[in-house]
Order: sequence, then C-alpha cells, then structure tokens
Amino acid sequence: MSFDLLDLIPSLGALALALAVPLLGDRTSTAQRSAYGVAVAAAAFAHLHWRIGETLIPEGPGEIRLWPFVVFAVELAGLFTGLVFIMMMARAPRRVGPETRPSAEIGTPWVDIVIPTYDEPRDVVDKAIIAALAQDHPKVRVHVLDDGDRDWLRDLCAELGATHHVRSDRRHAKAGNLNAALPKLHGEFVAIMDADFAAARNFVSRTLPLFADPEVGIVQTPQVFYNSDVVQLNLGLARHWVDEQRFFFGEIMPARARWDAAFSCGSCSMNRRAALDAVGGFPTESITEDMLTSLRMRRAGYRTVYLNENLALGLSADGAQGHFLQRERWARGNIQILFLKDDLIGNPRLGPLQRLFFTPLHWLTAPLVTVTAVLVPVLHFLFGLSPLNGGTVEGTLSRTLPFLILQQGYMIWISNGTHLPVVSAAIRIFQSFRLLPGVIASVIRPFGAPFRVTPKGSASTGAADLLTAGILAGLWTATAIGLALEAVPRADRSDFSAAAVLWAVLLLPALTVALLIAIPRRHLRMSERFTIDLDLTAETSAGIGTVRVEDMSTGGAALLVPPAAPIRRRAGESAALILPDGTRLEGRLIRRGDRLALHWGELPPLAHRRLVEFLFSGRFSSVPLQVRDEAALYGTILRTLWN
Repeated sequence: MSFDLLDLIPSLGALALALAVPLLGDRTSTAQRSAYGVAVAAAAFAHLHWRIGETLIPEGPGEIRLWPFVVFAVELAGLFTGLVFIMMMARAPRRVGPETRPSAEIGTPWVDIVIPTYDEPRDVVDKAIIAALAQDHPKVRVHVLDDGDRDWLRDLCAELGATHHVRSDRRHAKAGNLNAALPKLHGEFVAIMDADFAAARNFVSRTLPLFADPEVGIVQTPQVFYNSDVVQLNLGLARHWVDEQRFFFGEIMPARARWDAAFSCGSCSMNRRAALDAVGGFPTESITEDMLTSLRMRRAGYRTVYLNENLALGLSADGAQGHFLQRERWARGNIQILFLKDDLIGNPRLGPLQRLFFTPLHWLTAPLVTVTAVLVPVLHFLFGLSPLNGGTVEGTLSRTLPFLILQQGYMIWISNGTHLPVVSAAIRIFQSFRLLPGVIASVIRPFGAPFRVTPKGSASTGAADLLTAGILAGLWTATAIGLALEAVPRADRSDFSAAAVLWAVLLLPALTVALLIAIPRRHLRMSERFTIDLDLTAETSAGIGTVRVEDMSTGGAALLVPPAAPIRRRAGESAALILPDGTRLEGRLIRRGDRLALHWGELPPLAHRRLVEFLFSGRFSSVPLQVRDEAALYGTILRTLWN
C-alpha cells in the first residue's frame, strides 16, 4: 500500500504536457496532432505492459481469478478503439479546400428537396417546408413525403406551395418513403431534409459547387440544433454547453473527410440523382440507410464529401426517451452494416484504414467500457472483487494515471472546446447502461428490429426515465457507501483498495452529473429563442423608433429600448416589430422598464412565414457551438444540483 513520491513523476510529467499543449500547441497542425497522439499511444502501451506483466498472473502461488481477465479484455477493446480514433484524428481538417469553393461548372440544375415525415407535429414540419421553399437557388422543388397520410399536412403543402406525396405501402420506414418518391422526382440532385430541420437560404447554392467533381455522389453538412438537447436542458446548460453531437460534426467528421471516410448522415445532405440510380435508390437492409448509401455509392465509384458549414438548423432529442431511441437506432444500424460484408468488409473501393474507420468500434466498445469502468470500484467495495491478480499502487500511479491524464488532455485539446472530462464522462455514463443491452442484442440478432421515429418538438416527452435514474442512483449510492467503508481502517485491505478509492473519487462527480441528466427539467419557453442582436424598427401608438432586438422566437422578441426612443413601455401596450423585409409582427408588450418583451402569439400565415424565413436564414444561432467559460459551466451544474 505504500509508495514512493518518485512514482508520481510520470503522472506529473503527463499533467505538465496536458496543461502545456492547449496553451502552446496548434491543433491545426497535422504534425502536432500526430505527436500528441503518439504520446498518448506510448502511455497506453506502458499501461498495457504493466497490466500484462504484473497484474494478470500473480508472482507467487495463488488463485488466478477470472474477473481481472474480463476487465482486461474490456480494457484492451477500449484501448484499441482509442488508438484507431487517435489515428483517425491525426490529420488536421482543412479550413478551406477545393471542395468548399464556389464553382460555375455545375450551372443551375434542378434540385428536389425532399422532406420525409411520419408523425411530426405541425409546429415542426412547417419550418422545414417554409425554409426549403426560401432557397436562393432559382430551380428548387419541394416535396413532402407523408407516411402519416394527414389531411392538415396536405392542406399546409397546398397553402405553402410544396408537393405532397402519400404512399400506400409503408414498408422500410424512411428509406422506403424516399424510394417511393424517387420515380416522381426529375431533378439532377436530391436534397434530404428531415422534417425537423430547416435549411438555410444558401443550403443548395453552397452544396452544389462540390458536385463539379463527377465522383462526388453525396455532400453532407453538419447537423446543428436550435433547441437544447436532453443534457443541456436537464443540466440548465443551454447557454454554456454544446449539444452532444457537436464533437462529431465539428471535429470527427472533418477528420474523417481527410481520410476520404466521410459518410451521409441523412438529413442536411445533397445527393447526385445519377449516383442514387446507380445503387438502386436508398438501401433498406440497414435502419441507418444514410451510412449504407455512402458505402453503396463507394462501390459504384462515387465519394461522400463533408462540407463543414452550418447550413441547416434542426431539433435535437430533448427527452431521455427520444435520446435513447435515436442512439439505439444508430448503434443497431451501424452494427447491421458490419454484417453486410459486400458493403464494408468486402467493399473493393475501401482502403484498409477506411474499412477500419467504418467499422462500428465505438458502438461495440464504448458502452461496455463505460459500464465496466463504473462497476469496477463498486464491485470491489461491496464484494472484494479486484481487477488485478497482482500489481501494486505504485504501478497504478506510474503507469495508469499518466495514461488517463494524457488521454483526457488529448481529448480536451483535439475537441476544440466540445469535450470536458466530468460532463463528457457523465454523458457516456448516462447513455451506456441503456445502450449496452441493445448493442448486445444487435450483435446476436442484428436484423428484425423496426425503424422507430425519434419524438421531437411538441411530440417529445419530458417524462422521467425511471429505469436510468434508478440505475444511476443505485450506483451513486453504492459508490458513496463504498468510499465511506474504505475510510474505516482494517487489516485485510487489498493492494487495489487505494486505486479503487482514487477511481471512485474521480468517478463520483461524473455519476452525480449523469444522475442530474436523468432527472427531467421543465421547458421554460414554448419556442426556442435565437440570438439576434440587430437594430429593428418598432412602432407603438406613441410613435416609431429603433430598438435593439436581443433575441427572437416564433412567439416573441426581447427588446432593448433606448430611453429617448418614442416607444411606450407599458405592459399590455400594442406594438409592432418590423422585419428588414417590411413584415409587421404585431403583438403586446409584456414587461416594463428598458428591457421589454413583445409577444405576438399566433401570427397571420404570411407574417409567420416571413418570420420563419428570417429566423432560419442561417444568420442566427440559439445554442453555443463551443464552450467559452468552463467556470460558468461548472457553476451552473452546482446550482442545478443545489436546486
């Protein structure tokens, strides 16, 4: 149990490197990204050398227990996945490359924007249709694919000017809906915009130039969200923390693109019609038809490229039910592709590294590694199970701890402000106990599960996920009790006890935050607010003046009125805000003082349409895309815990 202070030297060196790199390093340098990755890999191999040499087989006579080998196997799988990730992230993403430059070679072809729908509510679908119709490209047709056969959606399409499609055979869910519409589409390009995504005005005009390269079959753009996801909402972090998918779309996909391993994510993508025809439309063998489409097109000689520009805004899953449903579908769909050997393992147009990057290692290992990591100290505290057959605390401090420090430092640096240790670990814990059974079921029986639509918007539910909350509460309690028991001196304490205490101390904050994520919070607003920060004209019975619009939603706006402006400030006063195109948004003031709120409720159809076009033009945002103030973030979490 004793150790020498010299054993801390590797950990202190790792900590110094982890602190220095964000200050001195250049994450846009491939050489520096690779060098830091090599350092993490070296620390991982030093940890493995210690694990294999000292902790699996006891030095003296004794019983060799199974649990250490189980933990080591899980650890080995996680380390392999991590090393593949480091390799993938080694190349710095291009800031501006030839694929992002406008090109006149493509001309002005016809583009069909398709919006597949099933049971989404009107307040979600109307934004997608209005934004699609407002494209600055001159040749756009909008098609709404209605698998719910709803009269109100048919009427809405007629009112707005979109084409409404209904099919009688609803097999194969979204992919089947898209395939049923293809014979009725005649454009050279097909854009897919899910019913909960609103395209920016320049979505078509920015993606089309990339098709000047005849090998490009799909252009994928990031999926950016204008509402708080379940993590941001339940932790009260809408102003401080990024959505859970920002690391993927902001950092991982650009890195994949450097290896020519980008793939379609369905919504917010543009597809070459000839490429779709070459592969027989959208494949139905996997419930993640988007990634499979990219792989099928690769076999046919087409590539998927990634344009890292935010060209659409959508809804994220803001309830635990939708969050888990969505990720379970992604996990199952990716695992299904692993069993389609001609598309992945046997795809002749994938190189060895590309084939490795398309293998669903993350889905196969991440839930298992996280669950095991949480259970190790609990099982030790309660049942005396140790993950080591030998080894000492000195090895943990000089081999394992340096690796963990470097690995977390690397993730913080490479993520560009979209990964923080406690919050990111909490998200993995929150997800993993629900995902792991689905992953195991998908490996055993990959096919047969139906496609299920993620509930969002007014269709979403904020009900508590009692199963997840119960599991996390039990684990938190067991970990805390175990720490308390370890504080009591006793003679039979094992060599692993000190490491278990250290691991539990590091784990308990993440478990606490994960439990907070599982406890739903009430929505404070009926509609999401966009940061505007523009001077617009306002009018009351007292006169017309300029006001500063701080934020705006489809239901109202927050105004900062200069003292000299001839605008009444009384609550209940009728007022109108005038958009740059002259649209009047009429309502009532509902606050006093210099800071007023104008609430306009239900607007006339034309005014509502112009408001949606304005908000979803691509000029404004509603949630952060990068963590700016870590102190404020953790302070907010503490306040959420206190309240």
